[in-house]
Amino acid sequence: MVHLELRTTPRDFPETGLTKEEYVETVLKAIETYERTTKSAMKTTLILSIDRRDSLEKAQQCLDLALRFKDRGVVGMDLCGDPWVRYHIPKPYSAWTKRGFFLSRKAISTVSATYLPKPKPLD
Repeated sequence: MVHLELRTTPRDFPETGLTKEEYVETVLKAIETYERTTKSAMKTTLILSIDRRDSLEKAQQCLDLALRFKDRGVVGMDLCGDPWVRYHIPKPYSAWTKRGFFLSRKAISTVSATYLPKPKPLD
């Protein structure tokens, strides 16, 4: 089996009326259509990302979307964005893992991990 892991940050597009929920739904429909209409052995899953600079409210919205679409292929959450920004949205982290999601935290590739501040405990 081949595994493809897609990561995306749910977005609103006010100019078209597309909501974050519809955005995630569209990505999942594209994955489902591909898997249904091809003979590929590839299994695709989706990880929803939250930018470190986002508010607690936005982080919670992303978690809510992940929970809603967990049975359709959302398998985890990703904490992305500027690694120099302090983690100011700690409460959803434990909620993610308690609900069966894994949490991915990565640093930008151009910054050596030795220069990054030590992360604060998650809870």
